[in-house]
Amino acid sequence: SVDAWIARHIELETSAPAAGATDTAVPQLATLSAREREVLAALAEGLTNRELAERLFISERTANRHLSNIFTKLAVRNRTAAARVAIEAGLAN
Repeated sequence: SVDAWIARHIELETSAPAAGATDTAVPQLATLSAREREVLAALAEGLTNRELAERLFISERTANRHLSNIFTKLAVRNRTAAARVAIEAGLAN
């Protein structure tokens, strides 16, 4: 729902990093925009591009573009490596 999306977005914007997880723990994370962090957190939950797009109210093509940018900024080659970074940074469980 839109309310859940707004709540999650506010949480991402205002929450402190998880204990022991900071941008210095994963320096590349500092290069991501707030939206890219949101996409990365959803990716780490195992969502497909289509599911990501539906959750974030964007097109599948936009979701794919965000992922491409994330992969470049994090210097990773695939979804699994990106999810690992998200988990290490405390963006996902």
